Amino acid sequence: MVLPPTPQADSPAAASHFFLFLLLSLVRGKARSDKYAKENNLPTYDNVLHPRTTGFIHSLAILRPTIDAVYDITVGYPKGIPGRLSLIKGEFPEEIHFHCKRYPIQEVPESEEESSKWLQDLWANKEKALKEFYVKGKFDGPARICAKNTNPNSLKPKMLASFVLWQLIPVGLAALMWYSPYAVYYFFFSQAVFMGVTHFGGGFDHIEVNMLHSSIKAGTHHRYSLPDNKKKKE
Repeated sequence: MVLPPTPQADSPAAASHFFLFLLLSLVRGKARSDKYAKENNLPTYDNVLHPRTTGFIHSLAILRPTIDAVYDITVGYPKGIPGRLSLIKGEFPEEIHFHCKRYPIQEVPESEEESSKWLQDLWANKEKALKEFYVKGKFDGPARICAKNTNPNSLKPKMLASFVLWQLIPVGLAALMWYSPYAVYYFFFSQAVFMGVTHFGGGFDHIEVNMLHSSIKAGTHHRYSLPDNKKKKE
């Protein structure tokens, strides 16, 4: 997760701003992660997966001019990691612990080789921190956030309703396509657009990244204001 620098105090936009970028594609499946580790002479992990360093390096190269820090967030489940089936049943963890650490952008190497090693070392520290967490039941250090769910069963009806709804949606779409030719036309049209964008433009995500890069270069990148906590306290 990365945040952009706060504008200069004498600038017209002098306020706290942020751009939130979550690296959702940093990790791979456990089997693929272990295979990747063996092929590259890296240790295998039990609590984390090896990061996708290429995606991190590419994203950081684009975002570096607009950020002032990289935030490392490690999540721990003291009473066990919930599985997919438990989430479908609406069985949510009673506690979730977050350990947050801020790295100024100046501390993150710029070269591909050094930044890749920096990220690998960061993941090694995550593995160590999580091993200690599942022994002690908490993270070490002051940067800790603990979220507690006092009524873990309260979301079961909503989860059940959501599950049923998502099962009915494809059935409803299939029935709509069966009875309406316009739905069939729309389906093939949307698929053609998707395939065209994927083939000629590299996908919608690639286009979005290029648009972001262009807006950063042009100086038109929109920033979102954070609430002023000091004013609220006063």
